[in-house]
Amino acid sequence: ADLEWAITQIAQRSPLQAAALTAYDPGSDAEGTGGETALALALALVKAVARRRD
Repeated sequence: ADLEWAITQIAQRSPLQAAALTAYDPGSDAEGTGGETALALALALVKAVARRRD
């Protein structure tokens, strides 16, 4: 939640030019929490950019 908040704050002040989510190894994430977190962050980035475009 803190990182999602930070993404929103940054996007409100400056246009996002690039972002990357890297180095995810599903074999090391048996419970899937890393994948869920990565997806939540990706969605936060998309929403932040979409809000800025409105």
